[in-house]
Amino acid sequence: MYSVNDRICTTENNYGTVRYVGPLPVWGSEVIAIGVEWDDPSLGKHSGTLEGVRYFETSVSNSGTFLKSTSKKICRERNTFVEALIGSYGHAYHQLSVTFGSKKVEDYGFKELSSTQQQYATLRSVSLDKKNITGCGGDNHDGSDILGLLASVISLDLSYNLLSSTKELWDILRHMPLVEEVNLNGNRFTVFSRSDSGDGKSVAYPRTKSLKLAGTHISLDELRSYILPAFPNLEELVLAGNGYSEWDIVVDVKSLRHVDVSFNSLSVIPSIDVECLNLANNRIRIKGSPLVLSPRCTQVDLRYNDISHWEDVDVLGDRFPSLKRLRINGNPLFDDILVEDMTLNVVARVGGLLSVNGSIVDAEETLNAELFFVSKVINGDYCFNRASKRWTQLIEKHGIKQESSSSSSSTTPTHHSCITIGLNIKHTDGTIALERKMLKSHTILRVKGILSEKLSMSLLDMILFYYIDDDESSTRRVLDDNFATVDNYGFKEGQTIYVAINHN
Repeated sequence: MYSVNDRICTTENNYGTVRYVGPLPVWGSEVIAIGVEWDDPSLGKHSGTLEGVRYFETSVSNSGTFLKSTSKKICRERNTFVEALIGSYGHAYHQLSVTFGSKKVEDYGFKELSSTQQQYATLRSVSLDKKNITGCGGDNHDGSDILGLLASVISLDLSYNLLSSTKELWDILRHMPLVEEVNLNGNRFTVFSRSDSGDGKSVAYPRTKSLKLAGTHISLDELRSYILPAFPNLEELVLAGNGYSEWDIVVDVKSLRHVDVSFNSLSVIPSIDVECLNLANNRIRIKGSPLVLSPRCTQVDLRYNDISHWEDVDVLGDRFPSLKRLRINGNPLFDDILVEDMTLNVVARVGGLLSVNGSIVDAEETLNAELFFVSKVINGDYCFNRASKRWTQLIEKHGIKQESSSSSSSTTPTHHSCITIGLNIKHTDGTIALERKMLKSHTILRVKGILSEKLSMSLLDMILFYYIDDDESSTRRVLDDNFATVDNYGFKEGQTIYVAINHN
């Protein structure tokens, strides 16, 4: 029979927590009803109330239902850890440990038993996911013997079982002092206690580097109070899909390198300073959030959040000054933007990136993006805070002179501010002649940008030059100042600019 807080599984592998056990008037006094809060809220029909009477409460609205205790939907198989271990790794041990009837069987049994015991003693990885495990089960003699053979285990997978009490977890783990990886995804703990040796003495697992608690709905306070103290040297912590809407704790584990809080409901970036931070599939809007530095962080995943403004992207370089790898696609800001434009803006605005959305960004692409971006800002095509630290980095890096606010303000082009330029492009396929009307305020970089789009090549592959008297027999001058304007060179109407393609 089930008790409140027990975990339950259906024949269709749907998991839930028992919230009520008892009669319902609608089914009569002889039928035992089980009130279940489903892990998947879409399976529910109500919040624990039937015909105006509340029998239990659900943490998520309308995630509860009632089942008859005799329902064929309920999976009847419920195992202890020891039973699941024997079933998966040592069936011979189970049979031989209970089959002693004659001298012949006994001799054969002990020989095989010794071999099976050796098998347990050399186990390095124990994978018992989805085995309907409810507890440890090491109470009897055989169970304690088997548990005592697991000292070499370094990887333990108990994901998607029916564990509800951390006491059962500690009873299992204390037999694995060398364990490095623990996977508890999909269990829902409702009864908490601190890790101990069984006699009240606290026990820690200093060798454990990875702890996975995705889909457990463990609260941050329970995590801090009962779980983290047992794993003082964690490097990876997975907390995806736990329903967090706020992050109000300090994770005081200095060894942590990777934290995964994806698929939650966070609206601001949590104060976690680790090397790799996964924030995908939340509700994060960076604009207006407090700026808390994460200097250790080199890799951030912000995919599929609510980022809608370039200002949200602009602060990432300040928030994560060591950032090298960023995933940010799938946000509303990029719905109507080409992938190339998104990448160019992100590379230029954030700075220092080696990878964007999984694609490597080399030095040439970075230079190309930054020069193009700066020209767009100078010409008023892109909005960017010119008082920001990032803008200072860009103009110093590329030797750009700051313009006064009056000269950088956008104005409406007039006939006198425009000039027709001839473009003579020497390409492998021959010479291409174009004419283009341009603003005199256009920078040489802007001209290169126009050509880059026209020819589908990098800005760095082009050399622009002109002849002083617009005569090929006169002195040739290279346009090597990217931020000089067309007007700075004193070009006349119809001036020809020559474009040589660098094929090296």
